[in-house]
Amino acid sequence: MMGQLKSRIAIQGGRATAKQLYRKSSFIITISEGLKEKLETMAQGKEVHVVVNGSSVPDLWSGMECRRRFQGAPITVCYAGTLGLGQPIEDIVEVASATRDDKSIKYLIVGDGVKRQSLMALAAGKGLDNISFAGGVSFETSIELLDGSDIAIVSLIGREIFQSAIPSKFFDCMALGLPVILGVDGEARVILEESNTGLYYRSGDWRDLLDKIVFLKGNPEIARKLGENGRKLVWSRYRRSDLAAQLESLIQNRFSKRI
Repeated sequence: MMGQLKSRIAIQGGRATAKQLYRKSSFIITISEGLKEKLETMAQGKEVHVVVNGSSVPDLWSGMECRRRFQGAPITVCYAGTLGLGQPIEDIVEVASATRDDKSIKYLIVGDGVKRQSLMALAAGKGLDNISFAGGVSFETSIELLDGSDIAIVSLIGREIFQSAIPSKFFDCMALGLPVILGVDGEARVILEESNTGLYYRSGDWRDLLDKIVFLKGNPEIARKLGENGRKLVWSRYRRSDLAAQLESLIQNRFSKRI
């Protein structure tokens, strides 16, 4: 998928293992409609169901009030998630570099992964003091850091496979009432635009990302409305406890007994 595995034997072995698992499965559950279509092609004759990731925020913090954002400067633009090969976090570093003299914006990167050290080195090499890296933290701490921010960024590199992806942090950010700048085309973008919960930017195009940040910063009421729309959407349709119950029902109905 990422092109990192070069061994033909390993690739063929992985594909053979996947086919064997599909063949022996009773049915398959995946997290998006796009992946369902791919699995129906790969695992012909098998039932394939979709249960999306959703968010635990409404269940774990049921009494949480939506914090009023954009209350003075600086505003915080936050990415929280994996710093891996599939995430174009360089976009954020480039935006931070372009706005280094703007004291009204700061950037926070939360998470760990194979690219964290190189990203920190990139920011240090540019002499940036407006971007910070929190490193790997607990889920609870990541939620606290997101909740203390004003804008959330959710992004994946522009590969076709990711058009079927709906990152779990997308739901968490919306659940917190954050306007989301989404660098993921496909199903996630459809949810974003149909529900009016944020703005889409072209993954890999830091200038487009900068334009979206500047727009939200300059239009706080619009930004707050996008965040409110996202919070309402997740709390009503993507609560993880409801989705877990849906998953449990699928399993129980399939096997006609409690698991």
